[in-house]
Parts: sequence; structure tokens; C-alpha cells
Amino acid sequence: MLPASLARWVYRLTAFLALPGGLWAALEMYGFTLFGPQMLFFSIVHTMPLLVYTVLLSVPTGIAWLAQSAMALVHSGYRLRLAIPRRPLGVFVAFIVAHAVLLAGYESWSRNALLRVPLCLLGLTLTSLAVREAWLWLRSASPRHQVSVGETDA
Repeated sequence: MLPASLARWVYRLTAFLALPGGLWAALEMYGFTLFGPQMLFFSIVHTMPLLVYTVLLSVPTGIAWLAQSAMALVHSGYRLRLAIPRRPLGVFVAFIVAHAVLLAGYESWSRNALLRVPLCLLGLTLTSLAVREAWLWLRSASPRHQVSVGETDA
């Protein structure tokens, strides 16, 4: 098993590599789509190639972040190594899974006015929660506070 400092470093690295591209995708999928369906990523393909690579990098790193977060949710030893309680881990898992599902079905729901607004608001809410929890729990290389076993299992 990885030492706690290395496990936390790897977790933070995957999260910080996944977040920028994920946030841009969330902006296009939820923010811009509130007003109508979009041709996702069309504008950046021709004008911002670095952003395209950032979005592409967020796919494998987002999968790694999801795997690590899910593992920490079910494995208390790994959760203690990361020093992150269940709530933020649950937010990260919900954000990544919802984002992937909504991206996969984007063509269907974005054209339906009855689904578009609630799903965009759900996506924006989950994105905001994920950014908040990442800011609170991942901004420092050292843990925010020592997490006790009882607190992580609550």
C-alpha cells in the first residue's frame, strides 16, 4: 500500500489534472446549454488547441479520480490515507458520474426543453459542489485536519 503522503499526492494530481478540462466541459454543457443546445467543443477546436488537450487529458485523469474516490468511499484504510471524509468523496463521485452520463446523452436531453433546464441546473450544482469540496480538501498538500475513523464512516 502507498504511504499516506504519496497516496494523497497521487489523488491530488489526478484531481487537479481532471478539473480544468472538466470545468470547461461543464461550462459548455450546463452554462451555455441553458439557452439551447450547443455544438460541444466546436469553438475551442479551431481557436484554442491547448484547451482541447486539457479537455482530452481530463478524460483519463477523471476516470482515475473517480476510481480513487470510489475506492476511498468503500475502503476506510485508503480514505484515512487520503485524509478526506466521505462527504467530499461522495460529491466527487456524483459529479464525475453525472458529468459522464450527461455527456453521453447530451444530444438527447439538450434538445428537450423540459429536460434541458433541470439537467443544466443539476450539472451546475454538482460542479459547484465539486469545486467547493476540492478547494476545501485538496488545495493543500498536507491534510486539512486529521480525520478520525468515526468521522470518515459517518
